[in-house]
Amino acid sequence: MKRLSLFTSAAFAVLLATAPARAGLLWSYTSSPSSVSVPADPGGTGGVSLQGQTTSVPANGTTDIQLLNLTVFSTASVSNPDMFKTGGQYSVTLTITDTATNTPHTFTFDGKLSTTVDGFSSSSANIQNTFFNNNDPSMPVQSWSQTWNLSNGTSYTVTIGPYSPPGPPTASNAGSIAAHVDVSSPSTQGSSPEPSTMILSGLGVSLLGGAAWRRRRLALRLA
Repeated sequence: MKRLSLFTSAAFAVLLATAPARAGLLWSYTSSPSSVSVPADPGGTGGVSLQGQTTSVPANGTTDIQLLNLTVFSTASVSNPDMFKTGGQYSVTLTITDTATNTPHTFTFDGKLSTTVDGFSSSSANIQNTFFNNNDPSMPVQSWSQTWNLSNGTSYTVTIGPYSPPGPPTASNAGSIAAHVDVSSPSTQGSSPEPSTMILSGLGVSLLGGAAWRRRRLALRLA
C-alpha cells in the first residue's frame, strides 16, 4: 500500500510538471483613423477627434480590442448646435501581424457619425454611429466581420463594434469604437498521446492493480 501511495504521489508530480500550458496564437496590432478628426457640417464650430492605437500592442489568441477613442470639441451653443447630417464619414484601419509568420494584414472599416436633432455643443453631445459593409457601401450595419486566412491555416476574423458614444467636450472620459478578434488554427492534437495522458492511463491501471491486491490479501486472511 505504501508503494502504491508513493507511486501515486510521484505520478501526480510528473503530471503537474509535464502538463502543457494552454496558450493561444501570438499576434500584434495597430489601428489608425482616416483623419485625426471628423468636422461638423459646414457652418459648424467643432467635430469629433479620433485617436487610434499607434503603438503596436501584443495579443494572444482571441480577444477584444479598442480601435479608436472619440472626443468631442465644440464652441457651439445648445440653441444652435453643431450637426452631422451631410458629413460625419470616417474609416479606420486595423493592421494585424501574425507573429509566427511575421505577416501583416490590414482591415478597413467604414462608418458615419450622425446626430439627433439636439446635435452637439460646448456642453452637450448626442452623437450616433453607423458602420457600413465595405462589400456594399450603401448597406448600414451595426457590426460586421472580415476574415483573413493565412496559407498555414491560421485565421483571423475581426468583428467591428460596439460603439460607445463620447460625452460632451467637458467630459474626461472618451467614447470608443471596439472590435472582437477571433483567432483559430488547425488542430495539431490527436496524432499521439501527450505525456500527461499516458501518466493518467498508467495511474488508472496501477490503482486497479492495487485494489485487486487488497482483495486477494483480505481473502487470504479470511481463509
